[in-house]
Amino acid sequence: MKKIELEQELARAEELIGTLEERLQEAHDEIARTNSDLLQLTLELEERVAHRTAELVKANKALREEIVQRSRTEKALSESEVKFRQLAESIGDVFFALDSRLRCVYWNRTSELLTGISTQKAMGRSIWGIFPETKGTIVEEAYLKVMKSGQAQNFVTHLSLRGQEYVFEIGAYPTANGLAVLARDITERQWAEEALRESEERYRDLYENAPNAYFSVSATDGSIIRVNQEAARMTGYDRSSLLGMKVFDLYADTASGFGKAIDVFSRFTAGEAIRGIELEMKKRDGSFFWASHFVEPLRDGKGNIVASRSVAVDISERKNLEMLLRQAQKMEAIGTLAGGIAHDFNNILTPILGFSQLAMDDLPQEHPGRTKLGHVVKAAQRAKELVHQILAFSRQRSQEFRPVFLAPVIKEPLKLLRASIPTTIEIRQNIQSPDGQVTGDATQIHQVVMNLCTNAAHAMHEKGGTLCVSLTEVELGPDRAARDLDLKPGPYLKLTVSDTGQGMKPETMKRIFEPYFTTKATGEGTGMGLAVVHGIVASHGGVITVESEVDRGSTFDVYLPRLAAKVEEEVQEATPLPGHKERILFVDDEELVAELGREMLQRLEYQVTVLTESLAALEAFRADPEGFDLVLTDQSMPHLNGFSLAREILKIRSDIPVIMYTGLIEETVEEKAKAAGIRAVLAKPPDQNQLAEILRGQLRKRD
Repeated sequence: MKKIELEQELARAEELIGTLEERLQEAHDEIARTNSDLLQLTLELEERVAHRTAELVKANKALREEIVQRSRTEKALSESEVKFRQLAESIGDVFFALDSRLRCVYWNRTSELLTGISTQKAMGRSIWGIFPETKGTIVEEAYLKVMKSGQAQNFVTHLSLRGQEYVFEIGAYPTANGLAVLARDITERQWAEEALRESEERYRDLYENAPNAYFSVSATDGSIIRVNQEAARMTGYDRSSLLGMKVFDLYADTASGFGKAIDVFSRFTAGEAIRGIELEMKKRDGSFFWASHFVEPLRDGKGNIVASRSVAVDISERKNLEMLLRQAQKMEAIGTLAGGIAHDFNNILTPILGFSQLAMDDLPQEHPGRTKLGHVVKAAQRAKELVHQILAFSRQRSQEFRPVFLAPVIKEPLKLLRASIPTTIEIRQNIQSPDGQVTGDATQIHQVVMNLCTNAAHAMHEKGGTLCVSLTEVELGPDRAARDLDLKPGPYLKLTVSDTGQGMKPETMKRIFEPYFTTKATGEGTGMGLAVVHGIVASHGGVITVESEVDRGSTFDVYLPRLAAKVEEEVQEATPLPGHKERILFVDDEELVAELGREMLQRLEYQVTVLTESLAALEAFRADPEGFDLVLTDQSMPHLNGFSLAREILKIRSDIPVIMYTGLIEETVEEKAKAAGIRAVLAKPPDQNQLAEILRGQLRKRD
């Protein structure tokens, strides 16, 4: 039983083993299948791992590159922030940053220095806490606009910091977290701009009211583009008329006017600055004047010359003074020449007059030759007076007023004038008051007649005509004298000078007595002639009037107060004043004059020693100082002149009277003679009676 059970157990065991084998096979198959799947899965996993590994390597590489780049960026950002802070701290302007709630997140060093608010105090505070006075102002409005619109705002505002007013130019700029503010202190600039505006206003005022004329002239066509008030006044135009006018129209049609203006224009357009060039200009009324010009070219931004800035200074008075100076120099030269001529001419006249007088004395009263010699003496005396008149005129000597017969004074210049004017001009005289006298200076009246007649002749120099000169006596009543002539009623002598020349316009007549005014061309007159005439007539208590009409001629009337009673010139009796055998040393380098002196002095009963050399005369006096009672010497001699000879003689003997005679009687000669110790000065040619009187007078003083 047990065997069966064992067999059964064995059969079951075998069956179980078979089952186990089946199952084991199945397991092997499953394992095989599983191993296959695992292999496939492993391969897939390895492939995925490899792919993922590649991705991780790539990602790791990119991460490393990103880390490097980020590191660089952070470094650059750090450096940029450092630079920004350095810049923000170093700038001289207030700079701060605000967040979106307008609280301060950055405050630079300048902000601290200028406002006195430290960075620690400013950080985190709102802008209104930092600057409470900006609440509700343009500052708040601008900041809010930036926050709302995201657009920058620029404005100018005034702030009071530490008790001082400042002007700021503020720029507010949006940022990612708020806004940045840059505030520049422009207080000094504002002051400078205000000062500049004031300066410009002063410049405009100075320009407009300057005493000199200012022009700006276009370099393109020479048109005037700017002028001041003085330019208008100087030229006689109003400013609106000057603007746009060609500048060349303001200059005289002469080489010194228009010609020079063209030259100046070409020079400044070539870039040259011109200093002090003198041009002749003309006014709107046609009159001319001189101006000194300073011209400077003006350039645009590219350096091109676009205009000129010109200053014109009226130098008419200076030019006229220069002309007067030249005239005075000419007159001085004429005076010097006249002095020399007078000396020589008087040396000729002296023997003519002296020997003629001596010859008359030698002839009996009934001798017919006395009449002829009388004519010679009269002509010589007239020549003597004429020489003295020329000297007085050329040297402009002042004369004391005395009674003057007007007719001879008027006739004398007419004789001189006849030789100097064209024969196409006829001279007519009508002297109705040959004995009429005035109190005055004959030389100055002579000058009046010469000036009036010369002007009249000039008015007729082209076509000829008639020059009429008349002298009449008039009685001015109260009405006419007071109303028309501004004179006292009474008797007057009226000198009339008329011509048939070109005449004058009314506007010219109003100005003819003004100094420097002339209608003559340059070089033909100074404009002083009629002004001098007017002054002379006024100094004589008279009046000058003029009537004229274009193409009908001009008439000048001169009224001078007439002396009611004729004043006769004192005529000395021709009584001889003989000497008492006194010894006279007579010195003259002219043989004839020396011989005449000997004859005249001997006839006056003097003992005479005559010498023609001044050095010989000095030696003769030195040899015998007590041998002479008086010395009579000429002024102009070689070696020693009269002054030097007198000084040397007086050194030897101081009490001896020395008399000098000369052809130049004037104040300087008399003063110099007095300084040399000379007792008296006698004019050449000496009159015998006058000489005798002077000699007798000096010798009486000695006695």
